[in-house]
Amino acid sequence: KVDATDSDVGENAMVRYELFRGTGEFFTVDRNTGEIIVKQLLNEAKNSYHLTVAAYDGGKPPLTSQIQVYIRVVSAKTPVFIVPVYYAFMNENDSIGTHVVQ
Repeated sequence: KVDATDSDVGENAMVRYELFRGTGEFFTVDRNTGEIIVKQLLNEAKNSYHLTVAAYDGGKPPLTSQIQVYIRVVSAKTPVFIVPVYYAFMNENDSIGTHVVQ
């Protein structure tokens, strides 16, 4: 999901989103929420996608901003860690067999 804010008030502050550039074949962007949604199964041979999402305010004419979104595809068969980094602290005199990370 992408999220943009606008400092205007009223209708001018309303933000809408659209896929500006990238693989519209595989992804769509919800106009109101900015959620990026998969439209079909992703190609196993391609492990990453690059999209450009635009946000427009409600002004006349609308002002716009763009953001780059990089999507990395991981195989459903590959084990994936829940968190990217684990930290553990141990005392130097902890006994053999002490659990380090649970």
